[in-house]
Amino acid sequence: MLNICKRFCFSLLLTTILAGCATGPTLTQEQILAQNERIAALDKGLRDAAAQNVDNLAPDGYASARAQLDTALAEAKADRAASANSEAAAGLRTLATANQHAEVSRDVFREVIEARNKALQAGADRTFPERLADLDKEFRKAANLIERDDITAAKDRRPRLITGYENLQLAALKEGTVEAAQAAIADAKNKGAAKYAPKTFKLAEDEMKLAESVLEADRTETDRANTHAKRAKYLAEQSIWVTELIKDFKRRD
Repeated sequence: MLNICKRFCFSLLLTTILAGCATGPTLTQEQILAQNERIAALDKGLRDAAAQNVDNLAPDGYASARAQLDTALAEAKADRAASANSEAAAGLRTLATANQHAEVSRDVFREVIEARNKALQAGADRTFPERLADLDKEFRKAANLIERDDITAAKDRRPRLITGYENLQLAALKEGTVEAAQAAIADAKNKGAAKYAPKTFKLAEDEMKLAESVLEADRTETDRANTHAKRAKYLAEQSIWVTELIKDFKRRD
């Protein structure tokens, strides 16, 4: 009986040791990329594609390739090398097709992309992130039509997208110096500047109108518009100073 117990304990210990050796430590993503050339190529290809805006220009293909990378990484972590390699190879093929669709989108949506870039340069991603996200969502829907070979329908969506990004650019430009000037004029009006310092207040309003008209006529004239806006802000602040001075004199009789 004692010998049977010893043999059972030894067998249980051996099984535990072998199971521990078989499992081994789980590889990190960095280790997997360093060891698997195909998965690393897919990972780099996706990062390069994102830098080239392929996630917007061929959204479905990019998303599919991203999902295949995630699957390949999971398979590699589970030590299923053949499956991981197969999934990564499929992901590379998907990404290649997405890049081809993105090239067509760049041609079809050239003016849309230009309008979007100008909106970003104006700071739309900081001032109106939700509006930009909504427009980008519509852009991806239009680009998806390219992936489905419906180029005519994709072209039909260009005017609305261009107008949307142009309006967003204008709003972002006005959000800076122009918005600050508008706030100063509103403050001056609330404090009675139109009554107590009408000439200075009127000059501030005129400069404000010039700043807005410059931007509406040509969005590239930001420097000239900012000059008028800064002048409007200064005059509005001056009108407040004059107003407070006159009010103080009246209080002192």
